[in-house]
Amino acid sequence: MSSRLDDDEVLEYLHRVMKEHRSVHTLNLLWKLVQAQIAKERPGHSVTRERLRTLAALDDGVHLDIRTREDDSAELPSICPVCTSKLSTVKNRTLYGWEVTIERTCPICGFWTGRKRRVPTYYVFSRSS
Repeated sequence: MSSRLDDDEVLEYLHRVMKEHRSVHTLNLLWKLVQAQIAKERPGHSVTRERLRTLAALDDGVHLDIRTREDDSAELPSICPVCTSKLSTVKNRTLYGWEVTIERTCPICGFWTGRKRRVPTYYVFSRSS
């Protein structure tokens, strides 16, 4: 049976992994490395990939490079798909005086999406200097 670790404990395991690996190319690999650290010391405990990604995105000790693809099918999100923070809206005024949203940006992790929705597909995690 899995138990939930608190955020500070997860960040401690994340920092250990990042200390050992200068960068980790994919969320799945980062999750496996962190899970291995947790399993050594806290059998029966775990963390989800989504929670690990969110905590890494919010942590100053980890730099996150987000790769995306375009998706025409959906509206622009109001919540960041990477770190779950509220996205800021960037608007512009047209020649006719209408306001249009041209971009949404995350002030926390740096994710942004324009008129064509960007969907995160690949993450590179590295130590911040």
